[in-house]
Amino acid sequence: MEKVEEIYHKIRNLDLEEAINSVNPCAEYVKSDLIVERTETGYQIIADNNDFNLNISSYYLNLLKNSNDSEVEEYLQKKYKSALWLIKSIEQRKNTIIKILKTVIDKQYDFFEYGFKYLYTMTMQEVADDIEMHESTVSRATTNKYIQTPHGTVPFKIFFNSGIDNLSSVSIKAIIVELIKNEDKKSPLSDSQIVEIFNERYELNISRRTVAKYRKSLAIKGSRSRMKNKP
Repeated sequence: MEKVEEIYHKIRNLDLEEAINSVNPCAEYVKSDLIVERTETGYQIIADNNDFNLNISSYYLNLLKNSNDSEVEEYLQKKYKSALWLIKSIEQRKNTIIKILKTVIDKQYDFFEYGFKYLYTMTMQEVADDIEMHESTVSRATTNKYIQTPHGTVPFKIFFNSGIDNLSSVSIKAIIVELIKNEDKKSPLSDSQIVEIFNERYELNISRRTVAKYRKSLAIKGSRSRMKNKP
């Protein structure tokens, strides 16, 4: 009976209209560009072994070496230099991404250890200063990139975020989700009570309006709607 009641309340709180509007007929799958794994000595960055390697065709290399036609030789030499530049650029970009991720692991170490509740505020400029690159380089290198972490695969740019004091908006949302998940369903936490918990446990001065904004962005209903009623 307890299980039936739990399922009943889950179904009762579903928003059909919201579900219909959020349906995406084309499911999007993401593939991590880099993997961060825990080792005995710390964290290791692993590049996907399935990444293709670019090489210059041996046929055209032999043609370039053995050509007696100056016009053909000039054309192949130009293409050869262009190919080398492309390969070098891709390799350099890959190294840049790894360099950025190493700095992110150092600065966001608690996230990799303990999860989303421990993701701190950090800007691209901070990372750019550490690796002595321009902020725009960091932005371009991390755009549309995904990192596989011990806590799931996440967009690279999740590590660059604002928040309140040193706690990122991602962390605040994770804490709100955890609090509501563990609340007394017969007496759910109000936004004001959540504010008090943030003040007491995390010494975070957050407003009730901000808590409400984050809660709504997570599609979590207010305390009255979450109250458990018997069927």
